[in-house]
Amino acid sequence: MPERQTQNTTMSVKEKQNTTLRERKQETKQNHERKRENKTNPCQNLLNQHWSCCHHLESSHEYLSRANKDSEDDTRSCDSRNETQAGGGRDGRAGSEIGKERRNKK
Repeated sequence: MPERQTQNTTMSVKEKQNTTLRERKQETKQNHERKRENKTNPCQNLLNQHWSCCHHLESSHEYLSRANKDSEDDTRSCDSRNETQAGGGRDGRAGSEIGKERRNKK
């Protein structure tokens, strides 16, 4: 009984190896076909490169415009915080300036 299980296990390992070999051969075959197509049709190859480049530029532009919008929002929120903090006293001076004057008067 144990011998049979060992044989079955061995067979499954061999089958797996054969499957991976078949897959590799298929990939190699597809790569050769692609290379052959590129040699026979250089215009199509250039067109494919152009479209992939355009897609890359488009996605980069979207990313940069999103990042730019986010940084503008951050800048606006910082400016509004600075405006509210800068007021300080009634005469528009910062609170630290008023505090210095009070300490100096004593």
